[in-house]
Amino acid sequence: LRALSELEVSGVATTASAARVIIDHPDFRNVTHSTRWVEEHLDFPEEDSDLISDEEDNLLERKQTIVEVDGRRFEVNFLLPDLKPKPPRRSSSGSSLSGSGSGQVIAPMQGTIVNILVEEGSEIEVGDPICVLEAMKMENNVMAEKSGVVKDVLVSKGDSVGAGDVLAVIE
Repeated sequence: LRALSELEVSGVATTASAARVIIDHPDFRNVTHSTRWVEEHLDFPEEDSDLISDEEDNLLERKQTIVEVDGRRFEVNFLLPDLKPKPPRRSSSGSSLSGSGSGQVIAPMQGTIVNILVEEGSEIEVGDPICVLEAMKMENNVMAEKSGVVKDVLVSKGDSVGAGDVLAVIE
């Protein structure tokens, strides 16, 4: 609990506050919880809106999906940060890390290209997926941060890329 209360993370939503609530609960401390305990015994605010605020007043959007485990389907509820478009982050040198403005689509992390979703000449809009990058066994869509026409695709399926590598160019 002390470690969680001292934890400071900025820029991304975390589950640290939920972990504090769970670990500090008497059922957890007395080892009377189960795998469905959070779902069955913890009360989370039910609001008409799909947007709620976390402890730091960040807006969270309530989402729902269906997952299948061992042939059984389950409805899963979860919260995601309500992401509003933000200006691109800039490095201390002033160059854009996100590629916005320059038209360069930049790899956000090291990984392997598992799929190319555009080709040279494709017309795209901001937010359209350019390729799929696998990192740490998770697939991540790399999105266009500029509308336009794909001038160059600089990677191929199976290529290994590093964080900051240019994957494509948009005009």
